Order: sequence, then C-alpha cells, then structure tokens
Amino acid sequence: MWLLYIDGREEGLANAYSDILMGGRTESDGMPHGSDVGNITCSKGLKLVEKDSEFRWIRLIRDVEKELPEWLLVYLQIRRLHCIYSSRKGWYKPVLVDYAEAMKGKTEKSYGELIAISRDTMSDWWLKLVNDLSIAAAIRGLK
Repeated sequence: MWLLYIDGREEGLANAYSDILMGGRTESDGMPHGSDVGNITCSKGLKLVEKDSEFRWIRLIRDVEKELPEWLLVYLQIRRLHCIYSSRKGWYKPVLVDYAEAMKGKTEKSYGELIAISRDTMSDWWLKLVNDLSIAAAIRGLK
C-alpha cells in the first residue's frame, strides 16, 4: 500500500523527523524516563534510525516514478486519488473515467478506446508497478 498512500506517509515522515529533531527534553539527568534512553542525543538517534527504512522506501518509490512512462504515471496518480474516495472494490470505474479523460489527446487512442480498457488490463498495470518496485527494492536491499 506504500504506492497508494505515499503522499500521506511522506508528509507523516517529514513531521516525525521534525518532531524528533526539535522535540524532547532540553536537559538530561542521565536517567531513562519511560521508554526513552537517558541520553537525549542517543534517544533522538535511535528514533531517526527507526524512520530510516520508511525514508528509503519513499525515496525508492519516488525514483521509480521518475522512470515510468507517462501513461503509467497518470494511472498511478489517478489510483492514488481514488483510493481515498473509493472502496477497495469500487476503484475501477472512477479510475477508468478519469484515466480516459486525462489521456485523451495525449495518445493516439480515441476516448472510446480508452474508456473500454478492461479491469483486468488495469489490474495488470498495477501488477507491473508492484513488480517494478519489487525489483528496485531488491536491488537496493530493501525488505
């Protein structure tokens, strides 16, 4: 689901980084409080390390997006938009209509051909995105 919800995750990660770096106690008495490490610098470092994996995934997705052909990037952006407003099963028709509108004039296909794209075809596009991302993640050593 990283592919669909990356914008929210990216914003959340930026906020988390800011909270970690700017937040926290200003004085240390050398004693742990709650689940925190007693050393403020060490505590912040550990929290940043925990966020590093998320940061690497976000960066990977953004890098993969740069390599996508226009038609697939348009599809991904529209899927993201509709994942917020549509149920898991109800994504196809709104995505199809918006995709046909967005690609009208950008391709040799007519609006009629674009609006006739099957759910299976769009599902195959999604599998291609996931596959491309999986290969890139494996290359970078992400799990």
